[in-house]
Formats: sequence, structure tokens, C-alpha cells
Amino acid sequence: MPEKKLYRAEITIEATAYIKASSVEEARTLWRAMDGGTAELPDGEFDDITISDCSFDDPDLPDVSISPAVTLSVDSNLDVELTEDE
Repeated sequence: MPEKKLYRAEITIEATAYIKASSVEEARTLWRAMDGGTAELPDGEFDDITISDCSFDDPDLPDVSISPAVTLSVDSNLDVELTEDE
């Protein structure tokens, strides 16, 4: 059996963000400040946004958080390539 190699594919992950704010304008401002953030999972931190499974009424729910339930969008024409380490 041939040795397996490691391939990679870029995917899109869709998630829901929750923002505690005094108004919709404040919520939009807080969320726009997070645009372009990156994550190192499974640490639970997405730049300044916590990935949280707290309920809506939990006092520990962060001011800005992302639900841990996500959707992976995989294109059927997905480009798969050998990793750079190979």
C-alpha cells in the first residue's frame, strides 16, 4: 500500500456571533471591530472573541462570543493540494 501524503483544502466556516450591547448600533460597532479575525482552535479564542457555549441568560456569557455550533461549506469543486511540508 502506498504511503499516505497530507493534502489540504481551504473551506468556509459559518458561525453565529452573539454580542451584548445597549443598542443595535453599539452591537454593529463591536462586531465590525472584529472583522478579519483569525482563530487558533480548539483554544476557544478567536482574537478577542470567545467561542462560548454559555446560555443566553448565563452571566458568564462574554460581551462578544461565537457559538461553538458551526456549518462547514464545502464546494464540490474544492481545490485540494499537497501540503507545503511534503
